[in-house]
Amino acid sequence: MPQRIKCPPTTGIIAPKINSRLGLKAAMSELVDNAADKGAKNIVIHLDRKTMVIEDDGRGVVDLPGMVTIGRHDAEKAESTMGRYGVGFKDSVIWLGRYVEIETRHHGIRRSTVIDWIETERSKDWEFEFSDPIDEPDKPSFTRITVTSFHEHRLRQSRDLGDALARRFAPGILKGISIIHNGETLIPPSLPELTDTIVIDDDLDGLHFRATIGILADPKNESRFAYDVAYHHRLIRQGDDDDAFGDYSKERLYGYVELFDDGDGIWTVSQYKDEFEERPELYALIFDRCQELFAKADSLGHDLQFRDLEDELSTRLSGSFGKLIREKRRRKTSGNGTHEPKGTPKKRTRASKSDPSRKGSVKDPNSNSIVIKFDYVRDDHIGEVQFGQTRTLVHLNPQCYLIAQKDPSVVAAIACALLANELAHDGDKGLEVLEYQADDALQFIKKFTEITQALDCTESSETL
Repeated sequence: MPQRIKCPPTTGIIAPKINSRLGLKAAMSELVDNAADKGAKNIVIHLDRKTMVIEDDGRGVVDLPGMVTIGRHDAEKAESTMGRYGVGFKDSVIWLGRYVEIETRHHGIRRSTVIDWIETERSKDWEFEFSDPIDEPDKPSFTRITVTSFHEHRLRQSRDLGDALARRFAPGILKGISIIHNGETLIPPSLPELTDTIVIDDDLDGLHFRATIGILADPKNESRFAYDVAYHHRLIRQGDDDDAFGDYSKERLYGYVELFDDGDGIWTVSQYKDEFEERPELYALIFDRCQELFAKADSLGHDLQFRDLEDELSTRLSGSFGKLIREKRRRKTSGNGTHEPKGTPKKRTRASKSDPSRKGSVKDPNSNSIVIKFDYVRDDHIGEVQFGQTRTLVHLNPQCYLIAQKDPSVVAAIACALLANELAHDGDKGLEVLEYQADDALQFIKKFTEITQALDCTESSETL
């Protein structure tokens, strides 16, 4: 006669879950998922240094033993829900803390349990105690989960947890789910303003999706780009550019992709809801439909990257190299910058070294503002330096291979080499021209080191 044998999990199963890299945001997201899967319209989270409580007004738990047994899940879980795998809840509460208390009411029947995960594994019996069912037919359904005795370093991500949950669960919040975190109602960020918008409402092998894609209208003030992918009540991918845009830049593109289960099949979402199996094929389909848009955004994004780099490097060089320029000029301009021309009793003043208070002066020895511009158009040169009355302009050639890589450290070194070269030669127009066709990065570094050592400005250059 066949035997039925109880087979509890092997020992050592709890420690790996405690030591996993799940993270607070992912753990809390799993618990919110559970509540939303049960039809909750109101989810309240309280989190302090000692306790985490999450309560919802969903249908309650049908199978409480299944909810807490590793390898099983609540019998009510359906293939179309976010928690279809039945592992998120257990992984989350085990990762968070030693003790979990669950109170739930389903169809007027109230049950509860308290579990000590450490003691459960130590005892090896894996038997949990559940309260006797309490009949409360006139009271609404709910579930309340309380975790205490946090493991070490569990609250590292708590500072911006509310913002993270607001963005991740924006689809659900917009559909009417209320999430309150430590007394504050979460408000999801609005979608970015787009231009040249394309909407694709189609299916991929029977799987329904809708994608809204466009060029960011104000990319410098927008932190979101690439794809946000929504499924049910949450985002399963955020800022995703993995195999999405080919060789085109993502800097000015944003797409909101919605996955629906109203077609011939169900999207294959990963265990922790951060990936879906059909993603490469879906992104390839979108790419084919939007390639012209991506090319346009790429040209605009190229300009945007250079503008951002101009601002960053102007600030860096003004702070680290500007003082050197000012001190160098002061040493050079001692004696008012005049010299005695031959054959005339009059003194004349070179405009390039004159007192800045005098008309015609082009160099201000007290100025330390450096402005980087990627606007130099002579193909055979890297750029040039232009000293102005109130600032120093460094014009760089964006077609130069080294500059086109947009590496801030490399571009900063090139700008410093040009500045040092100009100062070392004191504006002599016969100085050696730095040509990017002949010089590679190592030669530039060598050249920059030689010049800065000659100027005694290595301390300044190291701050870059």
